[in-house]
Amino acid sequence: MLSFAVALVATSHADSDKSVTATQVNGTWKTKSGEFKIWALGKQRLQVQFSGVYEYKTPQGPMANEGEGSGIATIEGDTAIFKPEGAEEECRITLKFSGDKLVVRQTGICGFGHSVSGEGTYKKFRLRSQSSDRIELRPVPRFTAVATGLWPVPSTLQLLNGHRAVATGGDLS
Repeated sequence: MLSFAVALVATSHADSDKSVTATQVNGTWKTKSGEFKIWALGKQRLQVQFSGVYEYKTPQGPMANEGEGSGIATIEGDTAIFKPEGAEEECRITLKFSGDKLVVRQTGICGFGHSVSGEGTYKKFRLRSQSSDRIELRPVPRFTAVATGLWPVPSTLQLLNGHRAVATGGDLS
């Protein structure tokens, strides 16, 4: 049964000799100014979420424009095509998976905000520890949002042997 868990996201075609697996595409891909979260859905489809930022300086101090988009991409070989929901018709984002890199090209207006773009070379983000079963037990503080006038909110973390547990480590893929 486990051997079927790592299924091919795409199959080889005569015009495309590279295919990628779900394990290769699944995860969080980052640059200094953006992040893609990608999950293989099967049948050559990927769920894609993008968030990006464009930082700039003004006489009043540093400023930033933020944008995001999500939707379903189709993948063939090692390349997926993505158009965020609600984006302009000419928006086209090409995601090319190459080992531990994701090369993104954006054409058209995608509605992310002034100067926010998904374009760039992303690296797959991995937590410090590669062990997916490591759990660290530590106290979890409660916070009070005084400035917003909210009351203290109890933690919703699951209990492990009577202790609050925070999972750390692991592989995002």
